[in-house]
Amino acid sequence: MQTIPASLREALADVESEYARIRQWQDWGDRNRRQQLLKELETLPASGLHPDALSTRVREMQAEWANLNRIEGGKAAPNTGMEARFHALCRDAFKAAKPYFEKRAELRKQGSGQVSEFIGQTKTTLRDENLSPRDALRIRHDAAQALHGVDRVDPRERKSLAADLKQILAALDERIKAANVQIGNDKDALIKKALALSELTDTRQAISHARELQKRWQQAGSGHRNRDQAQWKAFRSAIDSVFSRADSERAELNAKQQQALDAAAALCSELETLISADSEPERSAVHALEAQWRELGCSDSALRKRFQAAQESLRVRAANTRQRERRAGFESWMAHYTLLRQLERNEMDPAGFLITREAQPALNMAAEAMQARADAVLGGNAIATVDVARVLDCVLELESLAGIEPPEEDRQRRMDLQLEKLSARMRGQQAIAPEQSLCELLDRWLALGPVDDAHASLESRFLHALGKALDTLG
Repeated sequence: MQTIPASLREALADVESEYARIRQWQDWGDRNRRQQLLKELETLPASGLHPDALSTRVREMQAEWANLNRIEGGKAAPNTGMEARFHALCRDAFKAAKPYFEKRAELRKQGSGQVSEFIGQTKTTLRDENLSPRDALRIRHDAAQALHGVDRVDPRERKSLAADLKQILAALDERIKAANVQIGNDKDALIKKALALSELTDTRQAISHARELQKRWQQAGSGHRNRDQAQWKAFRSAIDSVFSRADSERAELNAKQQQALDAAAALCSELETLISADSEPERSAVHALEAQWRELGCSDSALRKRFQAAQESLRVRAANTRQRERRAGFESWMAHYTLLRQLERNEMDPAGFLITREAQPALNMAAEAMQARADAVLGGNAIATVDVARVLDCVLELESLAGIEPPEEDRQRRMDLQLEKLSARMRGQQAIAPEQSLCELLDRWLALGPVDDAHASLESRFLHALGKALDTLG
């Protein structure tokens, strides 16, 4: 200062005085700021701030306090009490947040363990070459979630764990990409096979193959979404064409079946119409309908029963018609025989006989024998009964045919007659049908001549047996 000129020393003194005054203002401002910080620190634990925000604010205040100390040039002696109080309040603030940070540290440690365990298991799983694409996608989703929540692990392990997770994601992406390529190739092959089904002529076989391809498509899994959707459209189009062809063929078959059912119903109606007709239907017409029915090959049970019922009705009608015709012939014989016996007993004159006979239906059995008997009477040459034993044999044979037991005195003769017939059949003689046998008996009966009054009971037995025989033969 001794070397400084006087003029400068005076100016320097003014500067120093001004500096001292500014320094005083600075000290006063710093003290006020320190007091503000202390006041804020006092209320900070009860402010409701999140522990992280509280911790950040305390560190900001510590930095500001340290900056004030630096500005003051280390002159902390006048602020020693404030300094101690500041640090005590900082400790109190940190103490209020300590339980939160301890719990978070515990959770982060637990999270680190879980992520580390997941990484270890995943690395082991990735060594499996048979890992399915579905499982790979699931693991990738879990790995991505773990990476997204890596801030919940211990910060000291965060970088290492994140690196491991990224490595796992990269490996999974490669695996999934390769799987998608393989799935796409497999589905292309299935599409090719589905398209080839259109060339298969056997529709049932094509349907079977189509269903098998559908199962294999489901087993192929899901690949890249866009490609998957395009492949599915192509595959479904090929499969749908097979089922559409089956639907068309089924509709055509149903139409043919319905047409066959309609034709079968029409045949049933035609056959039923023949039943309801007044006259007996021609056998040729019935045979023609039956031939058409066989050719149709109807499998409908209701229509088959209907047609069979109509056939049975026609059969019964034909049988009844034949029965009526057959019985009409025998009844005509009975009517002519009754007239003949009246003529033979002189109960009717020849003229009345002839007139009455003309009114009777034409005789179609034993007509010659009947006419011979009538001619004999009309010509005055009555035929006498020659052999009563033969008359009895004729009666016994007719009673046997009618199922009538003879009187006790005639049973032995009837047995003898039966033995004779049996012996004849054993010699090779062909058995005669009941209806033919009845016609022959009527012819023999007429040929034997009129039965006299002494043996009228034989004639009564014969006529009674004839009625029973007709009932038996239908």
